[in-house]
Amino acid sequence: MNGLPYYRKEFKGDMERLTISGTKEAKPDVTIREALNKLAEYEDLEEQGKLLELPCAVGDRSFVVWQKKGQNPIRKMELKKIEIHESKRKVYQMEFTGNKGCWFKFHDDDFGKTVFLTREEAESALKAERKGGDA
Repeated sequence: MNGLPYYRKEFKGDMERLTISGTKEAKPDVTIREALNKLAEYEDLEEQGKLLELPCAVGDRSFVVWQKKGQNPIRKMELKKIEIHESKRKVYQMEFTGNKGCWFKFHDDDFGKTVFLTREEAESALKAERKGGDA
């Protein structure tokens, strides 16, 4: 198939499903028309500036490269709150896991620099920083 997507139609009762290789499968009870209508709705919201893409959700755990003397350089944090300011700048309020009440604020541009979604990403960034290079 040369890596090109292929399409397969399936019929279950009066429901038609279209499967495209390399894509996520829709819920089994969703028709093609419903999926396209939902996509159109999301596109409209995006055009109106009402659709936000976030790197993580409230309750997710992340890893912060924390450069304080005598402390573990990679700290696990939990996202507690997301604020959107008038300037459309997003503020992510995170708390150290196991240290309730100690919140810190981060912004979109901190992700991939000091805030990482996996420990492996944080460790790689810390190694690169110690070598004086980029991750």
